[in-house]
Amino acid sequence: MSPSIASSGPRPRRRWPFVLLLLASLAWLGLVAGTAVGAAWFVPEGSGLAGPAIALGYGVLGVLVGVALGAVLGWKAGHGLLRTATVVAAVLALAAAGAIVYGVVAADKERRAAAGLDVPLPPPAGFRLESRIAEADEMRRYRELTIDGDTWTATWTAVGPEAATCTARLRFVEADALLRERIEVRQAPDRFTELCAVPEADATHVYALREDDPGSTSWEVFADERCLQEHGEIAALHWMLGRIPVDAVSDGRARCEG
Repeated sequence: MSPSIASSGPRPRRRWPFVLLLLASLAWLGLVAGTAVGAAWFVPEGSGLAGPAIALGYGVLGVLVGVALGAVLGWKAGHGLLRTATVVAAVLALAAAGAIVYGVVAADKERRAAAGLDVPLPPPAGFRLESRIAEADEMRRYRELTIDGDTWTATWTAVGPEAATCTARLRFVEADALLRERIEVRQAPDRFTELCAVPEADATHVYALREDDPGSTSWEVFADERCLQEHGEIAALHWMLGRIPVDAVSDGRARCEG
């Protein structure tokens, strides 16, 4: 028998694929478990923005524990035990990932429902509503705002030194309120536009409706603080438009570029 044939035998079973998968699975499980325990038990009330960082710190500690456990098993466990531990850890890691994805999707669905984003918007309406507020108004919530009635998108220039441009899709309740306001004004457009006899140069609040249909009536209103106080129709429009940027930012619809 030749030496090469005599020395041949069963090949040693490779351990490193199991070790790598075990380490990755236990690290992920440690991160999830550590973050959950930290958030539930070790984040003080009123931590604010520091709370997630504190919880994540415990998650990192969990990663270290998981890697250490995986290293011990990879070094000391027999092949059968190593394989079993790896399969169990991998299944648990996938289950944890699935649970997190499910939780994120469910939370987003709940947020959208609470914000009214799950209700379909009205069909394209063929108009553009524009507004601008002078710097003299200390309570202004935007500098300029435009609402596209075809896409139901609001675009505004924010207040502040950076003057960021923000965009958000309207909710159904906002689009519906604008449509109702549009219908009410259509019934008496001249009376509405003549509520405020303020020269354009002196106006601190400007509102304009641009209709795409040439047969529909477009209008402009030039107002000041006194006009808003004396005429509820103008004040209602001012309040309605002012709420859109605030609500869009608060419920996460707004996308801003500085």
